[in-house]
Amino acid sequence: MNEDGRLLALKYVTDECFFFERLESNNYNTYRSRKYCDWYIALKRTGQYKPGPKTGRGQKAILFLPMSAKS
Repeated sequence: MNEDGRLLALKYVTDECFFFERLESNNYNTYRSRKYCDWYIALKRTGQYKPGPKTGRGQKAILFLPMSAKS
């Protein structure tokens, strides 16, 4: 996540590539930026990402349901 709050892929690892994963009490996961502490990874209903500055705790867009991968 860059300084504008956009999610992007980089060829190299920077401090903007790290996120804190948290298991919420409702069994959903949230991913908070380590560099920009108040910004979360969030998806809109359309499947597009939501910019970091427009995210916050309590929003449904930041909740991700963990699923096990089948082998």
